[in-house]
Amino acid sequence: MVPLGRRTDVTLAAPWPAPSFTGRLPLSQTVDRDGFRARWSVSHLGRPFGQLSDGASLRYEWWAKAIVESAFGVTLLTPVDAYRETDRAIKYGIMFIGLTFVACLLFEIATGTRPHVAQYGLIGLALCVFYLLLLSIAEQVGFALAYVISAAAVVAQATLYNWALRRRAGPALVFGAILVGLYAGLYVLLQLEDVALLTGSVLLFAVLSVAMWLTRNIHRPQPA
Repeated sequence: MVPLGRRTDVTLAAPWPAPSFTGRLPLSQTVDRDGFRARWSVSHLGRPFGQLSDGASLRYEWWAKAIVESAFGVTLLTPVDAYRETDRAIKYGIMFIGLTFVACLLFEIATGTRPHVAQYGLIGLALCVFYLLLLSIAEQVGFALAYVISAAAVVAQATLYNWALRRRAGPALVFGAILVGLYAGLYVLLQLEDVALLTGSVLLFAVLSVAMWLTRNIHRPQPA
């Protein structure tokens, strides 16, 4: 909208929770989950161009630019959609896969088994396929349900594969529970906007601290 009148009063309201006000800021605004309401009031005395003009002035570039720059309004944003959330999930991919391999290493130490490097590679590929499942399913049913379906499929696959390698139900179920915890933590991170980096850093530090504590006795010489 362009304030061309001697006094321009505008009130906008919509059931949209993520507005972005452009140009002149509104005199008053209310934004919540149910939508927004904003009010502008612009006098001709506060504009960079006058109320009256002749045809010659309209041909000046500075005059047209002043009119365009006085425009104000609102843009309806989509702050988080399925593509953006999937992109954010991929950014945590290296950390997530690394934590999973740390869990595999701890299980190897605890159970005394030594899986082949190809088996580690298959587990890593399963974790990578999660993001492809997430994006493709999210296009059809939405991000939240797609996340649950993809995570459940990958956790079940990795748990069964872990059981097939060791033939022990206990360690396989514990491994699956760890994956459930990691996926749940990742989902919480994806829902955060303002403190996502801080929360992710604290979570990574906490997990690393636990891993260091659990591996503190590796290769420690036993007293004679």
